[in-house]
Amino acid sequence: MNQYNQELGELFQLGFELSHYPFLKDKSWHNYMCPSFIFKAKVNSDKSAYLEQSEKYLFLQIDYLREDE
Repeated sequence: MNQYNQELGELFQLGFELSHYPFLKDKSWHNYMCPSFIFKAKVNSDKSAYLEQSEKYLFLQIDYLREDE
């Protein structure tokens, strides 16, 4: 069972197939309101007059599906 299902319930649906995104690391916790994932990505940062690319960890939270939409 996935961590987000253990913390938020077995019926929680992400809206996508997690196995299609193996780089997402499940960091869900019962104190978080939504499933949470971290992943490493290359990010552009503006330094001086040129763009420099560096790797950073990003944090992703998946919100609940709104029933009225």
